[in-house]
Amino acid sequence: MYTKIQAIYDSYIQEMNGKDNLSISVQEKIQDTLREKKQELEWQEFEQYRDQMYEISSIAEKAGFISGFKYAVRIMGECYAED
Repeated sequence: MYTKIQAIYDSYIQEMNGKDNLSISVQEKIQDTLREKKQELEWQEFEQYRDQMYEISSIAEKAGFISGFKYAVRIMGECYAED
């Protein structure tokens, strides 16, 4: 089941291409944080920090989607069981 949900997520990401409101607000927050850090870090450190920020964001977004999907399926199952 996990693999199927991942495939749905991957398809969703390709369709949205970062243009949904949540992704846009996350990107804006990352950019704000990076602007502050750019002055504090040397170039290589900054590049590593930036890459880590985007990697963490991507992992968190995927985990949230999968958790939300599983939760929605459980809710739908309960609704159908009551009918």
